[in-house]
Amino acid sequence: MFKRILIVDGSLLSRIVIKQHLETAGCRGADFEEAGDGASALAVVRERSVDLIVVEIDLPLMDGYELLSKLRASERSRRIPVIVISADDGGESQERFAQLGVGCVIGKPVSENLFRGALAKIAEKEKIEG
Repeated sequence: MFKRILIVDGSLLSRIVIKQHLETAGCRGADFEEAGDGASALAVVRERSVDLIVVEIDLPLMDGYELLSKLRASERSRRIPVIVISADDGGESQERFAQLGVGCVIGKPVSENLFRGALAKIAEKEKIEG
């Protein structure tokens, strides 16, 4: 399904855990790229083709909202599906995520089941939008 996945999180340990959950949720065999902040994530997207981006919203240097805005402003990255990880599940945040074209938002703590559901939701959306 997704061949190259970019994981963006300020914590190395969190990136390792996210990768493990994604692999067990159906992404085993994918190539994973990692970035510890928004600026590094933008550099990865400029240099490589990415099929899915997983973003922790609270990032150092450039928060996830700014990263998402920049991704959506670029022709190269505006259609890449995004899963956001956020501790804030309030209505205002959900509305902001929707405006930024986020495919799915999952809360903390993350789990294999949350990622499995997010991947299924994105795959269904991709199928509909074809």
